[in-house]
Amino acid sequence: NPVARLIRIVRPFSPAEVVVIFLMCFVSSGVSIFGLSAQVVPLIGGLFNKDWNTAQSEWNRYVEPYLSEHFFIAEPGLQAAAISYRDTLNEQERVRRVYDAGYALMRSTERLAALEAAATPNATDPAAAVALTNAREARADADREWERIITRYPEWRGRPLSECVAACEALLPDLDRKVRDTRLALETLELAAFEKVDLFRKGFKSLPKENLRPFPGFFYFASEDTPATYLARLSRFVHGRAALRALRAAHERPDPAAAAIPLLDAARAELSGIAESNRAAATLTEVEAQLHSISTNLVAAELSITALNAERRASPPDRQKELDKEIQRISLFRERQFKLDLRVKDARDRAIREIETVARINAALNELA
Repeated sequence: NPVARLIRIVRPFSPAEVVVIFLMCFVSSGVSIFGLSAQVVPLIGGLFNKDWNTAQSEWNRYVEPYLSEHFFIAEPGLQAAAISYRDTLNEQERVRRVYDAGYALMRSTERLAALEAAATPNATDPAAAVALTNAREARADADREWERIITRYPEWRGRPLSECVAACEALLPDLDRKVRDTRLALETLELAAFEKVDLFRKGFKSLPKENLRPFPGFFYFASEDTPATYLARLSRFVHGRAALRALRAAHERPDPAAAAIPLLDAARAELSGIAESNRAAATLTEVEAQLHSISTNLVAAELSITALNAERRASPPDRQKELDKEIQRISLFRERQFKLDLRVKDARDRAIREIETVARINAALNELA
């Protein structure tokens, strides 16, 4: 309404119209958050979360081939690689099942034939009779398993048993190699996807590089900055750009040996104005002393609470009430110390960042000297 009154083109809105506009914005913001981003953001990084997508879960075989990589944070070609790995692994397992069932049937048949040939009519040896019975049962079990396998894989039906075993034995080495190759290709793409998801979930903290920010450094963040550190960063920004312009101009000179010297001196002068770290070092010393004091206070509070609790257990009811008040007072003090510890640690981290930044500036000055 103040803008409408200022421009005098649109009349000011009535209270009812303002409420309608507010409700329109309120509903649309809910749709975009709870109806879209609150659902999509967790999902797009879920498939290639390295804590969930593991060798034990076997998502590379049972999940990845069936979900499009375009719906998730992934690497191009990952779904095709997962499909190739799944198909190759299924073929290997199919051939191995046929080989295992056929080989077991051959061995049980040979063992049964050997025992029957060694058996004599009217034999009274109970061990031989038990072995012969077990061999017949094993032969029957192997025959049923073979029948189940060739029913599941009818392309092997009608072929001699020895021929099936020999064919599978010839196929398995090549299939084992193909499974290793396809798994390696898939794992390479998965590692790249895991890194992308880590960056998406944890931000720049997941990267080994330092001094990376999701927003430009000239923005003020209350959780990271104080007015002093923010002004120091702005000063480094201004002087650093001036030094960079001088270095670029020196690099573009046709005769850098002579004409570039004044420009290099100008760059050193710009950097020298922001190469002082005494204030940050003093702050670091102060906060380290504060942290030591806080740690001492926390230890003393824990010991006091432990001693008071021990005394409370052996005290009469009236004394217990007094001890409860004292324990509550010390607990509140301990809680305040915990909060203070977090704030002081933030101050320590800011001082360390300031010192590291000034150290890099001094390293640049040494290179220019």
